[in-house]
Amino acid sequence: MKEMMRVQQKMALAKMYGALPKYLDLPPDKQDALQELLADRQMALTQAGLSMMGGSESERKQATEEAKTVKADYDKKIQDLLGPQDYQVFQDYEKTVSERVQIQMFKDALTAEAALTEQQEDDLINAMYEERKTLPPSSLINSQTTDPSQLTEERVAEALKQWEELQQRYADRAAAILTPAQLDQFTKWQQQFGSMQAASLKMAAQMFGNKSTQSSPSTSPGPTP
Repeated sequence: MKEMMRVQQKMALAKMYGALPKYLDLPPDKQDALQELLADRQMALTQAGLSMMGGSESERKQATEEAKTVKADYDKKIQDLLGPQDYQVFQDYEKTVSERVQIQMFKDALTAEAALTEQQEDDLINAMYEERKTLPPSSLINSQTTDPSQLTEERVAEALKQWEELQQRYADRAAAILTPAQLDQFTKWQQQFGSMQAASLKMAAQMFGNKSTQSSPSTSPGPTP
């Protein structure tokens, strides 16, 4: 089971970090070592995430802190492997991984006639990243935390509203980058991706049972039923 999970994680990582060699000119042995470290880190974080799905609130918090420690340990290993200069390039790349995954999925859905140029792809990734970073750091869309206690009904509702506004800004920026035919497909794909994101957030909130923290005026303080 673990080996199967690792294979699946490597496939996902290939989408996330497939363009990294364009920015890091690593010899084959370092490239292989980096890929293994990324796979190890992802496996460890997946295991930490699974441990958050059960137990008490204090146990979940402990699992969250352990996940942060695991990530920090692997990030240090990656830094030691790459060295200061290449590690900075790696960190800058990681900041746009969310956008890169989205654009790779979008590219996979395009016909050959509507394929993006490399310049269009880079411009679109940068534009989307710039728009996402205008959101508050506390937004679930920007959050780097795996703390399940953050997945409250209010936070999820706020994130869904922010995501809807973000999609419109993405479309506005994309209009200056894509052809009309590409833009039409981009907006349609964004709607589909947004629906997937919404379903994922709602499912996570239900899974962890984090109810609303606000009380109705006609009821006493306490969790929403």
